[in-house]
Amino acid sequence: MKVIFLDVDGVLNFEGCKEKINGVYFVNDNRIKLLKEIVERTNAKLVLSSDWRYWWDEPDESFEGLVKKLEENGMELFSKTPITKHGYRGAEIHQWLNEWNGEEIESFVILDDGNDMNPYMDKLVQTSYNHGLRRKNVEKAVKLLSQ
Repeated sequence: MKVIFLDVDGVLNFEGCKEKINGVYFVNDNRIKLLKEIVERTNAKLVLSSDWRYWWDEPDESFEGLVKKLEENGMELFSKTPITKHGYRGAEIHQWLNEWNGEEIESFVILDDGNDMNPYMDKLVQTSYNHGLRRKNVEKAVKLLSQ
């Protein structure tokens, strides 16, 4: 199984997005299409590592909109990383990988605009909050997932 650890802010949305829900930038259709391309080319599953996972169990309007937008594009959130006290994303991804007891993970990438991904910096496809997911990120993600 291939996995994409998915951040939302700075990946599927970015500074200057036009649509907001409850004061939060909502996802951008063009960024969703780029994510869909990665998923279709690699058959990867989406694991939510974003702070948006705080609304997993009690979805707000933004989270419900994200889920709907993904579904409209043939994607779904497969799982989410655990929420820990320290909030260190690399450690949360590490914990998810260690606790996963399903199908073997053959490869994974992290789509995120942050950089607290140790010990997985080599798996990070870093985006920027100014632009979100871009074509060059798609190609890097596909390459890492195909190794």
